[in-house]
Amino acid sequence: MKYRPAPRFEKIQKRLAKKHRANTTPIQPLEMFVDAYTIAAEHGWLIHQHCVNVLGLEMHTTAFECVNEIIPIADLHWNLSHVQEID
Repeated sequence: MKYRPAPRFEKIQKRLAKKHRANTTPIQPLEMFVDAYTIAAEHGWLIHQHCVNVLGLEMHTTAFECVNEIIPIADLHWNLSHVQEID
């Protein structure tokens, strides 16, 4: 069965993909990260995510923001590494 993101994530996923047309490894759907990060937040787990391009950076920061709307993550000290292209 092919993974299909929920409609509210599909719009964000398309916007990010359109903005960053590059020959890179395909990124997983936003909803998968939101689901995983929500589980981590529920358990108080640390997230240390590596981002090597702008698309990945935007995907993960968007996922962090989505989770933060449900469960506050400020005290969890989540972080992103290798964000060379941050501006």
